[in-house]
Amino acid sequence: MPVALPSPPSSVVVTDVSADSVSLSWNSGNVEPVSSYVVQFRAKYTDGEEAEWRESADVVRTSLTVRGLRAFSVYELRVLAVSSIGRSLPSAGVDVTTAELRQSRPHTQQSRRGQGHGGGNCTPPIVACRKISILSKNFLLKT
Repeated sequence: MPVALPSPPSSVVVTDVSADSVSLSWNSGNVEPVSSYVVQFRAKYTDGEEAEWRESADVVRTSLTVRGLRAFSVYELRVLAVSSIGRSLPSAGVDVTTAELRQSRPHTQQSRRGQGHGGGNCTPPIVACRKISILSKNFLLKT
């Protein structure tokens, strides 16, 4: 039976990001048994309720997908271990920016030879951009 609070989980890593969710994994960081984990998250650079810590409790695995987030927003996430003694201190925080919402491709009118304007053709954009996240750093790539 444990005699002290558990150690904070370590190596918290973001494994996937979408417009409304973030997946992460971590190492327990404990030799003694841990009954569950708590994942805490909050929006950064905002005021009010969104700036307060929210949590997903009773997580029994060392990974979780946090859902219901706002698109293209910065979040801070951290993990706590729970044992029969109580909760650990939080892990080091991880900052991540959720992806932008996917929008339908813009439609442009092109003239057809002999038909004048408004021929009804839809063309894809010439340049498309996509956002990737590497080790919690965000990059915008032109493809």
